[in-house]
This record gives sequence, C-alpha cells and structure tokens, in this order.
Amino acid sequence: MAKKKIIFSPQARPGGHDLERLKELIEARGPFKIYQAWERLGIDGQRPTTMRYHIYGLDKIIGPETTVLDLGSNIGFMSLKCAETASQVHGIERYSYWVEIAELAAEVLGIENAHFQIGDALAFEPPFEFDLILSLSFHHWGPDVFAKYVEVVFKGMLKAGGHLLFESHAPKSRELFEQYAGYLRSVGFAERWAGVCQCPTNYPRPNPHRKFYMLELESK
Repeated sequence: MAKKKIIFSPQARPGGHDLERLKELIEARGPFKIYQAWERLGIDGQRPTTMRYHIYGLDKIIGPETTVLDLGSNIGFMSLKCAETASQVHGIERYSYWVEIAELAAEVLGIENAHFQIGDALAFEPPFEFDLILSLSFHHWGPDVFAKYVEVVFKGMLKAGGHLLFESHAPKSRELFEQYAGYLRSVGFAERWAGVCQCPTNYPRPNPHRKFYMLELESK
C-alpha cells in the first residue's frame, strides 16, 4: 500500500468553523465524557495527550517511517499526536460518534496520514504489519478473548521487532493486567521499559494512576 503524502505542518494552527464544530461535538457529550485532552486544539479533558505521549516514551520510538495501530482510539487525539511524526496511523474504535470527532480533528489540523475505522480490532484487515500497537487503558477481557487478541492482533498485526504499548485501566483491574502482561512475556514479548501514567488535570472525575509496559515482539 503506497504511503499517503503527509501535509501536516508544525506551524499549522487550528481555527475556523471546523474547530468550533469539533468543540461542539465534544461538549455535547457533557463534561464527564471528555476523556482525551489536547492543548494544541485548546480542548481540556481527563488525560492530556502531549504529556502522556512523553510519559510513555513514544517520542523515543516513533519516527518518520513508523506505522502505528491505535486500539480503542477514542476521539483520536493520541493517534493524531503520533501522526505528527509517524508515517501512518490507523485508529480502531467501536463508537461511531468518537470516530466522527477524530476525523474532524484530523481535518482541523490538516493531518492526512491518520485513518479511523469503526469496529473491533479482531475484524480489522490491516494493510500491512505495524511497527507499533497502542493498547491504552486495558479493559476487562476474559482470558479466552485476551488470548485471541494476542494471536490475531498483538502478534498477528505487529512486525517482529515491533513494539506494543500495553496500559492498565482502573485500579480494580491491576491484578488481571499484571497477569496478562506476564502472559505477553511468555509468548514472545520482552519488556523494554515500564512506568506509571498519572496526569494532573482539572477534569472533574478522578484520574487513577495507570501502569504501562512498553514491550517488544522479539519473534513471530
């Protein structure tokens, strides 16, 4: 698949009616629905995108040739942040409303190398194997579903030598998260670094600490 020309410019500044429409779409969900924040768009929320990007260490591994798959891309701000540097970014999200916001945000910013799709990652037909997969705010997959995700998505859609960013969700899921992180290590993933993402925010809902691992797929 040929790469699309990237028209993103670091000097570009969002504005106009599209930005206002974007803010209206987000605000229509109410203050407790604003999950991703991005100062570049002037949009506040629970989890600031640029801060998270650096906490995860994504600036260390994303370059101009990197391809990224974002599982559960939400309103797309992390995908679009990656697209500032990466070659191509694909976001998979089950909620059409959030995909609409993500696509409008890409239009506002003039980013053409980010693509968003409604659906489940298990049904996604990737155009190529990715260099990096983002699995942020891990949810409560049962063991059978998780094992299928590992084979079909994490291993099936990631290049050998590629990276998986695997992050926990709420504190009550931490024990299960650690079990699954251990399972990933047992099937060919090696830990490259780990950390905790805790972002200060004015968002009205508590923002729990979320542990993450940056894992590398050593062999297919």
